[in-house]
Amino acid sequence: MPSKRSEIVDIEVTLIHDSGKAWKVTSHITNKTVWVPHSIAELDTDTNPTILTLPTYIAEEKELV
Repeated sequence: MPSKRSEIVDIEVTLIHDSGKAWKVTSHITNKTVWVPHSIAELDTDTNPTILTLPTYIAEEKELV
């Protein structure tokens, strides 16, 4: 059985800024705006809306879900 840390989630977001090392995004679920490092997530800007993929526990810690 996979651990909770290995689960991932896709979240619809609005990209506010890309610093080159992190994205500033606003979650469409919680309306919370946070910085997410490139090293822990993937951002698909070719979709509409933009999709942020990251581990579930980080999304929960950052209150994105």
